[in-house]
Amino acid sequence: MRVAALVVSCVLVASGCRAQPPFIGDYDAELRDGEHVDCELMVQRLQELGANTYMWLIWHSPNDWEDLHEFLPLAAEADITVWVYLVPPSETAATHPQFPYSEPFRLDYVRWAEEIAKLSLEHENLVGYVIDDFWGNVSPNWFTPESIRAMVDAGRAINPEIKFCPDRRHHSACCFHVHVPDTGEVT
Repeated sequence: MRVAALVVSCVLVASGCRAQPPFIGDYDAELRDGEHVDCELMVQRLQELGANTYMWLIWHSPNDWEDLHEFLPLAAEADITVWVYLVPPSETAATHPQFPYSEPFRLDYVRWAEEIAKLSLEHENLVGYVIDDFWGNVSPNWFTPESIRAMVDAGRAINPEIKFCPDRRHHSACCFHVHVPDTGEVT
């Protein structure tokens, strides 16, 4: 059995096909020094955890986007893949005055997709973005098939490899490439 596994592994490596390592990651719980994330300490802690992925939540401070720019090269040196994690309209001051926005682009998700895609061209360890509780915000007031298509297309126009993962809590595993057929239906 071990010989068969070794042969299969060698064939896959020789053909350029490699199995993806499992995601071992963390989300939120940024280590902060005042209003800024302590990026060096964050990377150190992620390494201690054996993490290879981090979901960077942009929500707790107006400096989160700026801090991400500092974090990305440090994470790359540690072989940590990064996803930007945004909050939906239902978790912002648009519906709950006590909640902050994801700054600086707030509810402009097309702009978020563009800026994340631009940043991913500078930092290849930035692979995509997530919107929390996404499906609970699909409605004529927030995310429509047209607005979803515009967001995904805007990011992919800049970096065709950028991934969008709509959070599907309490559903099956999330899909990493959202397909928006020409019919306008979101699948």
